[in-house]
Amino acid sequence: MSAYHETFTVCESIYVNPDELTVDADTRCLLTALQEYFDSTATCPDEWSEDSTLGKSLLRSKALRLVIQQLIDEQPELAIRITVELPLLQAEGERGVAKLSVQSPGFLSRGNGERLARELGSLAEEARANGLGAQDNAGYIMDACHRLLAIGSELLQEEKENQQRRTVVIDTAVEAEQELQRVWFWFPSLSTREKRRDLVTYASRWGLTGFVLAGKPGLLCLEGTAKHAELYMSAIKSESWSDIPSYQKKVTERYRQHITSRAFDTMQEITELITHGGHRGNRGDMGQVKAFMEENGVGDAFGFVVVNGGVGSGGGSS
Repeated sequence: MSAYHETFTVCESIYVNPDELTVDADTRCLLTALQEYFDSTATCPDEWSEDSTLGKSLLRSKALRLVIQQLIDEQPELAIRITVELPLLQAEGERGVAKLSVQSPGFLSRGNGERLARELGSLAEEARANGLGAQDNAGYIMDACHRLLAIGSELLQEEKENQQRRTVVIDTAVEAEQELQRVWFWFPSLSTREKRRDLVTYASRWGLTGFVLAGKPGLLCLEGTAKHAELYMSAIKSESWSDIPSYQKKVTERYRQHITSRAFDTMQEITELITHGGHRGNRGDMGQVKAFMEENGVGDAFGFVVVNGGVGSGGGSS
């Protein structure tokens, strides 16, 4: 029993973030009874009588049960929950290795949830083969949590990439039947790296291409169908900018062109390609921006996007 109590104490000292380690009411009562017993007895801490407070708690609960929650990218909605059972009452000859199980995460497919469960099964087999016992449970639990978090993160990324590929295939077929547009957006200021990254990565969901320029001002060029550009901006505002008050979500469509082909193969950020000056070093050299646009065959939009600042609709094609 002392080994299991020590395992719990170690886990409690490691998984200290809110909701990272939780126990049910029976386990909490049993832990209290164990601690009182250890504090009061001078005999072997693994000896107890059935009619004692500890004995009654043991016969009712039989095990310490806890749930350890691991978050992918620190996001609560991407939680992997591992249930740990430390069997205080066990048959003679058992080594007392912790019994682990994992809840199938809602953000993964059923098949990938089953892959996590199989990984736990492989870990249990390794533990038995290596002769692990109750005294090894803390390390065994930590290793299992680490491996499931790593595998869960990989499986999530695979699912995202597969979904993006499926979306691009579908959107390419739809795009063939719809007119391409190049849409220009202007930001009075664009600086947060996470928001800039999202402007780039979100584009692949709808097969959009173009570029992002951070600073004062910030620019966004989108190439694709009108529908896909609308879905992209809606997702940016509702997901990436969800923590920003609505009145601070300042972005203006400056210019829209109908085009026959794209000027850009991917969506990229060009901030590092442009020299920045000003008091805070955040004002891009618009001469370099104009040169970049001209080099990529979209220089005709510079006056509408940067100089005039008016919303227009151009008929030019490239």
